[in-house]
Amino acid sequence: MKKKILMVSGKFSGYEERAKAYFSEQGFDLVEYKINGRMSSEDLKDKVKGVSGLIAGPEEISEEIMDIAQKLEVICVPGVGVDHIDVKGATKRGIAVCNCAGSNKDAVAEMVLAQMMCLSTKVHIANKNMHEGIWKSGGQRFELKGKTLGVVGAGNIGKALAQKAIGLGMQILFFDVYTDENFSKKYGVRYTSLDELLRVSDFVSLNCPLDEKNIDLISYEAFNIMKSTAFLINAARGKLVNPEALVDALKNKKIAGAGLDAYHEEPMTVNPYKEFDNVIMTPHSAGSTIESKYNAFMMAIENISTVLKGNEPIYCVNLQGIRK
Repeated sequence: MKKKILMVSGKFSGYEERAKAYFSEQGFDLVEYKINGRMSSEDLKDKVKGVSGLIAGPEEISEEIMDIAQKLEVICVPGVGVDHIDVKGATKRGIAVCNCAGSNKDAVAEMVLAQMMCLSTKVHIANKNMHEGIWKSGGQRFELKGKTLGVVGAGNIGKALAQKAIGLGMQILFFDVYTDENFSKKYGVRYTSLDELLRVSDFVSLNCPLDEKNIDLISYEAFNIMKSTAFLINAARGKLVNPEALVDALKNKKIAGAGLDAYHEEPMTVNPYKEFDNVIMTPHSAGSTIESKYNAFMMAIENISTVLKGNEPIYCVNLQGIRK
């Protein structure tokens, strides 16, 4: 009997036929399931029965789900973050958890730069004025050239962002638990402590994964360290930033503004930032472009297929040497 693969990621809507053809060639059956938004826990429990591979959406993949999917061998997310998956539970069961690292690095980096440019040029305010028939700029503007960008998380996205910002004449600081000396020497970036990065940066961009240790990484203390002229950009995970502390920082002008693509609650039922015209917001869409969607799709189907054949996937976050 052919192994079954379930694809519930709405990100790959429109790619169902390509996926079917690819998996059929590899000797697998795709169980497609079209969905808009999040799937309910009960629906997911029903759909994963008998499935060997899962291309996941934003739904929580708990140990309970894994126990129901007794044949499950591999889970792949269509992006980078796996904080909605019980990775420890998967590892305990020998289930490979894969992601599509690097597939959206340019998309996210460009969104971060777009938010930085909006905040520095006030173009969003000027555009609103013009639509309302008011011939008025958005206020005092400044250039990115010569400013310091502090990048928290020097992975694929952080490095892509640094390269693009260097092209604009910015100075780059990195904070990460790992250092890449070759990259540092090649591009002239400097690794430093989080405190120093917060203290001297004109823009602080969060590009790190979320784990138990860095929830509320940016909270009241961090905002007290940042320059009052600095901006925070979060296109990573909402829980990296304490929302109450951010609102406090904006109200009391501890920082000059923020660019947000990730939030504590998604989608937001109550938006605490809508009163601030110095906050740029996008609906967790930084990584979604035509190009990144295709890149992620190709990585996801290859990750799933190679694991089910007993080989190494492109990216696996929990198991090393998974060949049977």
